[in-house]
Amino acid sequence: TGLSRRGSRVRVPSTPPIDKEKRAFEARFFFLPLYWPIGNGLMRARQAGMVNYSEVTAEMSNIPKVAFASLGCPKALTDSELILTQLSAEGYQTSKTFEGADLVIVNTCGFIDEAVKESLDTIGDALAENGKVIVTGCLGARANEDGGNFVQQAHPKVLAVTGPHAAQEVMDAVHRHLPKPHDPFLDLVPGAFGDAGIKLTPRHYAYLKISEGCNHRCTFCIIPSMRGDLVSRPIGEVLAEAKRLADAGVKELLVISQDTSAYGVDVKHRSGFHNGEPVKTSMVGLCEQLVEVLEQCAAARHHDAMIHDISCQLWRRLLERSLDRINDLENRLIERLTDPFA
Repeated sequence: TGLSRRGSRVRVPSTPPIDKEKRAFEARFFFLPLYWPIGNGLMRARQAGMVNYSEVTAEMSNIPKVAFASLGCPKALTDSELILTQLSAEGYQTSKTFEGADLVIVNTCGFIDEAVKESLDTIGDALAENGKVIVTGCLGARANEDGGNFVQQAHPKVLAVTGPHAAQEVMDAVHRHLPKPHDPFLDLVPGAFGDAGIKLTPRHYAYLKISEGCNHRCTFCIIPSMRGDLVSRPIGEVLAEAKRLADAGVKELLVISQDTSAYGVDVKHRSGFHNGEPVKTSMVGLCEQLVEVLEQCAAARHHDAMIHDISCQLWRRLLERSLDRINDLENRLIERLTDPFA
């Protein structure tokens, strides 16, 4: 029984005792989209006496957890997204703290002294709070004057060190030091993050990396020594990723690379294929196709979507002006070398 506002006694229906074990099970399964279909089936199995809550929750508590620290530029962020997507696809859980994880991955930056210090400090914090650390990223490719690895000399206790854009090497190191126990139920369920993969950016925009490395050797820049020469991604692969991102609701694509204007130079602007049609591997060809991809996805969603990218015509004008300036500088340099007194 209970009391109303006026003080008269009213009848309150009795409630059965709360099964804390069942409540924890339901909360874990029914408030996470990834586990919705599994929870439904397991709850029916529970009613039939086929599933024990204690056994299931114990199995879930044994799922390996990985903490991740991503430092540096958007190009490093896209590498982190790829690694996290693969970890989630294989059933690993992510931890918000170093202490609550079974292993820590640190994606480092080594461009300037402040970035190097931040990366080394983060690695040190992860080692102090967890002890099991895998290092990847630009700083992982840096060598000392004696040829040894810079990170391993600074932190000898790290489990493994890889360079940038080395997702498979990172996963191999994770498998060696934190093998995932086989789960006959969850291993068969596709990830809830969709084809676009896990993104560390807000939902409305995403980074689209089109190449790695740089062919220039500027005296102030260390990037080519860590990321190597220019390697352009196949334009069909880039556009396919853009399509997946747009289908996932992304409205703004930020094209990134070390040398964006040089996209396709290493492959001599050969043609790739997208939707069965040839597309030239160049910035102009890429921008034309990106605008079409975003427009098509906006139309498919049946609502107006503003395309924030620069128009193809403006891209073409900018590139043409840049090429004109480069040609003018080359001609002036040739004239100066030919006639130094001109």
